[in-house]
Amino acid sequence: MATASDPVKKTPLIHLLLVVGFGVAFAGEKPAVSNSNRSSESALIGTFYDFKQDQKRGPLPMDRHVFEEAVAKFIDTDWDEGMFSKYYRVPRPLYTTELFIDTINSETGPKAFGVEKTVQQYTWLVYYKGQVMAPEDGLYRFLGDADDFVAVAVNGKTVLVADIPGTRLRVKWFAKEAADVHGKWGGDYTAGDWFEAKAGRPIDVDIITGDSPGGQFRCKLCIQKKGFAYKNNEVPPFQLAPTKDTPPGVPTWKGVQ
Repeated sequence: MATASDPVKKTPLIHLLLVVGFGVAFAGEKPAVSNSNRSSESALIGTFYDFKQDQKRGPLPMDRHVFEEAVAKFIDTDWDEGMFSKYYRVPRPLYTTELFIDTINSETGPKAFGVEKTVQQYTWLVYYKGQVMAPEDGLYRFLGDADDFVAVAVNGKTVLVADIPGTRLRVKWFAKEAADVHGKWGGDYTAGDWFEAKAGRPIDVDIITGDSPGGQFRCKLCIQKKGFAYKNNEVPPFQLAPTKDTPPGVPTWKGVQ
């Protein structure tokens, strides 16, 4: 488990919370930040929760174990966002077209939402949701690599829970198969459940990611189509808008509003 004293590894040019109207990206090795809360039909809406404070910003008793139990209960009880109602919710949402974040300092999460002065770097969670459409008919699955966790539901059903050793959310869901491909920039990917998607037919997607003890954070979410031959056996990030890093010949998904 990463700790606050661990050094953050240097990374190549990558996207960090690539948000429509809100750009947080690594320029070389240093993050460049510009803020906006403008939505886009191609994006997922993201809401930030701090589990250490209530809605009136009063302190709540919280440690990593209580936090992880709350997150696991949320996943196992049909993703009911009402379970988060007692925690501080940042009023301003952000919008993202992908979640592919290499290792960063944990305080970058609160900073992206403009609350770095009032939210400490641990026991926070971001909840992304939206409707998306597959580029082609087929069977798909998500692959996730996270510190501390990323979980995905499709049409209200959990299809992926990936976490780092030491966190281990105690959830009912478990990986049925090992990943037979790998994602960009490596990582220890957990393979999600296969689900069917039709081109042009919207499906609901819910994603949560967050940090438990603080220190370092990452979240890499990829998408694999069954039977598709990926170049170098490398699957692309789950994207709702193409970027310069989108592999040629790999169509992106689309958001629906």
